[in-house]
Amino acid sequence: MTTLATKVGLTLAGTLLTTLSATPAFAGITFTLEGAGAQETTLTGNIFTEDFESMSLGTSNNVSFGNGLGTMNVAKIESANKYGGAGGAGNYLRGGSSISFNEAQAYMGFWWSAGDGTNSIELFDEADESLGFYSTSLVSDFIDNLSETEKVAYSGNPNDNFLGQNSHEYYSYLNFFGTEGSKIKRVELNGHNFESDNFSFSTTARSTTGDILSGEATEVPEPGAILGLLATAAFGAASRRRRQASA
Repeated sequence: MTTLATKVGLTLAGTLLTTLSATPAFAGITFTLEGAGAQETTLTGNIFTEDFESMSLGTSNNVSFGNGLGTMNVAKIESANKYGGAGGAGNYLRGGSSISFNEAQAYMGFWWSAGDGTNSIELFDEADESLGFYSTSLVSDFIDNLSETEKVAYSGNPNDNFLGQNSHEYYSYLNFFGTEGSKIKRVELNGHNFESDNFSFSTTARSTTGDILSGEATEVPEPGAILGLLATAAFGAASRRRRQASA
C-alpha cells in the first residue's frame, strides 16, 4: 500500500525531475563581455575553438570549420594586422558571414576586434526564429561608462605587434550563452569591416561568465548537485515510511 508519506516523497522527487528537465516558456540568450585584453574563451571542457589558422588566405565560399561543426557561406581570411588576429599573429576572419551549425550550440564566444559601428550579430534557433540582435553600440555603450582607465584598456589593439594601434575602436571578447534550453543553430555576422577570431562553441549549457550586456545570467547545476537533490528527496521519502511504520 502506498502511504501518504510515500506519495509526498515521490511527488517531491518527480517535481524535482520535472523542474530540471523542463524547458520554460521564456528562453533566449545572455550576452556578456569579458575583461579587457581577453582574446579567447575563459571556459574549459567540451569546447571547440576555430582560430582560422588552417584556412587559406583570401575569400572562399562554403567553408567548413575544422571539426565539421558547421559551415560559413563566405570566409575572408586575412593575416594578423592592427585590426585583428588574436595574439597579434596568425589569421583572422574579416567581413560578414552566415554561419550554420550541424548541431545547435548552447554557447558561442569570439574575439570581436576593432568593433566597427556598422557591425551587428543576429542569432537564430533550430526553428530559425531570432534569438536576438546585437549591435556594436551594446558593447561600446557599456565600455564608455567604465572608468577612464578601464575604457583605455579596451581601446586599440592589445597585442605587442600592434599595441595601441587603431585606438578609436574597442577590442573585446564576447560570449553568448543559451538560457532555459535555447540553442544557436545559425549566426549572421553583419558588416563589411567585421573583424573576429577565436570562435569557441559548446553544445552543452554553460554557466555565465563576464559582465552582462543583455539577457539574464544563468547558472548550470553541477551533475553532483543534481544527484544530491534527488538523493535528498529519496531519503526524505524513506524516512517518512520508517516513521509511519514505527507509529
